[in-house]
Amino acid sequence: MRYTKLFIDVDDTLLDFKMAEKESLRRTAEHFGIPFTSEFHQAYHEINISYWKLHEQGLIGKEEFLPQRFIDLLDRFGYGHLDGHAANTFYHNALCESAFMMPGAEELLKELSQYAEIWLVTNGDSDVQTGRLYGGPLMKYVKGMFISDELGAPKPSKEFFDIVFGTVPHTDDMLIIGDSLTSDIRGGENAAMDSCWFNPEGAENTTLIRPTYTVRTLEEIPAVVRGEWLRQAHEEGSYAGM
Repeated sequence: MRYTKLFIDVDDTLLDFKMAEKESLRRTAEHFGIPFTSEFHQAYHEINISYWKLHEQGLIGKEEFLPQRFIDLLDRFGYGHLDGHAANTFYHNALCESAFMMPGAEELLKELSQYAEIWLVTNGDSDVQTGRLYGGPLMKYVKGMFISDELGAPKPSKEFFDIVFGTVPHTDDMLIIGDSLTSDIRGGENAAMDSCWFNPEGAENTTLIRPTYTVRTLEEIPAVVRGEWLRQAHEEGSYAGM
């Protein structure tokens, strides 16, 4: 077995965060009497992502940017008189109730758990992640979950993984799996750990971050874990990134 300890990202790897975000934002807009349009949704998404990128770099804390993203959004659409903090709280509570699994996520964890230890690693809010995951079918396949909120350091920082390795000692047979180059794959680089980039849309990697493997579907991951991926990619013409 090539890898026996796996660190797997949650949002947009195991859970469909894009769908959860859209549904929670729709409920929030409806509650505050705001038309839910594609422009409103896209603006929120862009504002939210920009703040999360700053958080990954350690430049802003979540207690500051979570309400600020709604203050920015409401100002942009002419609803600056509404309470951005209240909007963020409503959205937060809605998100806690929005758990949509990525297709094949449970099947993936069920198979991987037969020959590897699985740990979840996430930058998500502690209340949101525990609320979405512990009420669903995935946690029975994993050993535990590391949440940046609780560790006091964001993924991909070395500090995040130093705390992780205090529970799961670092070995050469570790692999981190996730959809984000800047969070998951860079985290692997910072932690001296092999990485597998889950890239379902076939996005171009324009960064200097280099995953050990790249897959397009969750179904391809077990072959990576078993050490069969390069041979399989060569023989079957599968897409593999180095």
